[in-house]
Amino acid sequence: MEKHREVEIRYNELKDNTNKFGEKLAALVAKEKTFNESTWTMLSWLTDTEEKLSMTRQEASAPEPEALRAHLEKMKALGSDSITHKNQMAELEKCGREVMAQMAELGIRGEPIEKIQEIIDDIAGRHEVISEEVTERANDLQTAVTKSQDIQDAVDQLLSWLKDTDRRLDLVKPISLNQEKMTEQAQQLSIMENDIESHKPSVDSVKQAASELIKTCDLDMAKRLEGKINDIGVKFLSVQKKCRQSSKELNDVAENLNRFSDNLDLVKTWVQLNNDSLESSEWSRKPIDQLKVGWLGLLYH
Repeated sequence: MEKHREVEIRYNELKDNTNKFGEKLAALVAKEKTFNESTWTMLSWLTDTEEKLSMTRQEASAPEPEALRAHLEKMKALGSDSITHKNQMAELEKCGREVMAQMAELGIRGEPIEKIQEIIDDIAGRHEVISEEVTERANDLQTAVTKSQDIQDAVDQLLSWLKDTDRRLDLVKPISLNQEKMTEQAQQLSIMENDIESHKPSVDSVKQAASELIKTCDLDMAKRLEGKINDIGVKFLSVQKKCRQSSKELNDVAENLNRFSDNLDLVKTWVQLNNDSLESSEWSRKPIDQLKVGWLGLLYH
């Protein structure tokens, strides 16, 4: 009888361990599926974008202003797309970490984990190369566009762009505490900040060209042009500062929200671990100071 009971206990232990192993294995399969889908999304975008960049390199030799402007708009579109895919890249890295952690729980080491990391590093590297090339080419094209057109038209266009950018910054909605909406706001501000920074070479080029023109034109025209150039300088610094401040405020809120979420998770975990103690009469008899020390130790752990 005793032997039968011992066999039954060992059987139940084996069954429990097998179920736990099955659950961990199922979790790994699910996480690998999510990781593979995220990888496929990023690789598809990378391949498509690399092909587009290759095509634009072959077309970019045309010196006509309209052709340059068309190439610039393509670069801006690719730049916005690259910024949007930063979130997809972050999601891929998160999925990869989860897969590697799940593998570790199952005792998987070495090559499989290294392979996951290699995939992440390769995709991250290709994304960074695209982002840098798009930014550099957009800056170069912005300068080329400015030099290829009449300086006064360029000044008026910049003033119009500054006015429109300032208006769009004023229309930015108050910071949302919803994570998805906050991510959208961060993307919008990042795109606007990228657009502002891409215009800096153009602003500098116009100011330099205008300074040369002022030396040769009549006095009235020189005064009007000088006033516009000063206006451009002031307004550009204004929109640049306003956009950076909005981004900083959004980042501050995001950090505080993440900190709050982390603390909330700690509290939930602590409550679960101490559920029996919380319900006991002994807990209610503990001094207030002792309870405070426990909670503070949890929050600042």
